[in-house]
Amino acid sequence: DFGGFGTIEKHQLAFRSGRVTLSVGFTTEEAAAAALAGMNEKEIDGKTIVVEQLRTRQRKGVVQDPLKVWVGGLNETIPESDIQSLFAGEVTFFEVANNKSFANFTFANLEDAQKALEKDGSELGGLVIKVQVQRGRAAPAAP
Repeated sequence: DFGGFGTIEKHQLAFRSGRVTLSVGFTTEEAAAAALAGMNEKEIDGKTIVVEQLRTRQRKGVVQDPLKVWVGGLNETIPESDIQSLFAGEVTFFEVANNKSFANFTFANLEDAQKALEKDGSELGGLVIKVQVQRGRAAPAAP
């Protein structure tokens, strides 16, 4: 039933304390919002289900910006233009590390960032690359 609201990126089924929990991740925020509205308190197999937005846990001092993408496992001999060409979309920032083993992208919109994240596990320059949301440190609090 959840697939009718949009493309499902990932899902996980868990059994805890006699309860069944299903986590569903959509590729767009709009699809997730539609699923929340359309599925909450719906009856399935004689049972009313409760649909809630997942609360993500953040480690203290770590900030994640969904528009910033980290690409690791790069072949150091691959030209920067090949790295950039793999990731379509509007890029507002791009840099390759000095040792050329990773790169950072900032995308103009969430849709382009999501498309980039879908490249995780792709091959580039003979190596399998890792693509994930970039993690950064929070700015220190002002005195």
